[in-house]
Amino acid sequence: VVDTTIIHAKDLDFHLEYERDVSHPIICQVGGNDRDLLYQATRTVLEYGYDEVNLNMDCPSNRVAGKRQFGAVLMKNVDVAESAVQAMFDASLAHAEETLQRTLESAI
Repeated sequence: VVDTTIIHAKDLDFHLEYERDVSHPIICQVGGNDRDLLYQATRTVLEYGYDEVNLNMDCPSNRVAGKRQFGAVLMKNVDVAESAVQAMFDASLAHAEETLQRTLESAI
């Protein structure tokens, strides 16, 4: 799912909702190259209950790698790829810390 779709979609459930009783892990692959958008998109995906979020770095489609400048083209721009992965890591860490805090608060 493209980062801007996750952030701006009017019906986000259409893009991210899944049957909760399906076997896990449930993984969402996000496409994008903007650090801030990927951070926001990762947080949203994790709030939907996905077990993992990964970055699309292998799609060679001209629509993806050409016009949008993500997918396989990220392998040519290490700085952008590194920034994207770091943003997603930071978002995942922040989500985990908040989840742990809520769990601890409810246990007290």
